[in-house]
Amino acid sequence: MTQPIAAPIRILLVDDEQAALALIRVVLTRASYQVSSCSDPDEALRHLRDGDFGCVITDAVMPGKTGFDFVKEIRKSKDLEHLPVIMLTRKRNREDFKQALEAGVTDYLLKPIDENLLLEKVASCLNKKAPIKKNFEASLEIEAKIVALRETGLTLLSPFAADVGLTLRVRNKVFDELSLGSVETRIAACARSDNKYRLDVDFVDLSPEEIEKLRVWLGDSGVTS
Repeated sequence: MTQPIAAPIRILLVDDEQAALALIRVVLTRASYQVSSCSDPDEALRHLRDGDFGCVITDAVMPGKTGFDFVKEIRKSKDLEHLPVIMLTRKRNREDFKQALEAGVTDYLLKPIDENLLLEKVASCLNKKAPIKKNFEASLEIEAKIVALRETGLTLLSPFAADVGLTLRVRNKVFDELSLGSVETRIAACARSDNKYRLDVDFVDLSPEEIEKLRVWLGDSGVTS
């Protein structure tokens, strides 16, 4: 008995840069995705309402309606609110990152496009099928004040919220002093605090020697852990 062949997943590209559209189309088509494209967010919304797409990839900056506004329109629709959306941008500042999160993007990719990373993010988004907030690029640096430090983790004051379970790499002069470098952490809790967010994070995979270094520093500094 023959098995039915699954239909290719449809992806909608929205970008006013024709060169970018052409490159992404080639990469995705080679990976067996069915690709449609347009340069206008309003036209893209019509495509989404008329078709069954598995993912949208949109530029952040376009004439008229921006990519941020486009994503907000998508999230207003009950039929599209969980549609994965990847945002493309050349900008690396944290305000754009924050704006993308608030609009409801699923993931974020910096231009010029890395073809392998693009395919990884598309595959990841299709598996999640829901908007998430995460650290999209390792090169993106965000300033957050450390307000508490303990053997098992620390507390940060951040300009934006982050999901519980998200992993972050934290760099601080104390960690540099102890030769720990950037330390991997996982968010355990996130709560609003005035106009910022209080993030309680746990250390991930610190060795016994590194934990002992931190314990000694906390004791010498008179900080209770």
